[in-house]
Amino acid sequence: MNISIDLHLHTTVSDGRSTPDELVAEAAAAGLSTIAVTDHDTTGACAQVAAAAHARGMSWIPGIEITAVHEGRDVHMLAYFFDTAGVELSEFLERQRVDRRRRLFVMADVLERIGVTIDREPLNAAAANSTGRSPGRPLLADGLIRPDT
Repeated sequence: MNISIDLHLHTTVSDGRSTPDELVAEAAAAGLSTIAVTDHDTTGACAQVAAAAHARGMSWIPGIEITAVHEGRDVHMLAYFFDTAGVELSEFLERQRVDRRRRLFVMADVLERIGVTIDREPLNAAAANSTGRSPGRPLLADGLIRPDT
């Protein structure tokens, strides 16, 4: 039996490039046997990843990457093997996502003050989102990209 493990993966539920199903398919194609999705401040992809991993005969470990601030700097802490449906955790993560959305607007304001135009539509959509998706800097980067006219 080939055992190959990756315990730090992200989906589009936070700042990854692949949906939960796509990520599991990519992990399987890469020969991984065990994965943990550690999206930023959300367990929103956990159920879908668990089902997709099970369907492919892969092992799945519940994981998360929690953002904290220490002395003005972001610190990312990884956690594994927890109850993804815990009420206290869910409430804490919702507060984290509210703060992530607030930070996106602060960063957009700073960029606009120095003359960089931001498409705020993706930021507004993220602020209105209540599905457990955790917005991050890639969303702000999307707002900087303008199609050629």
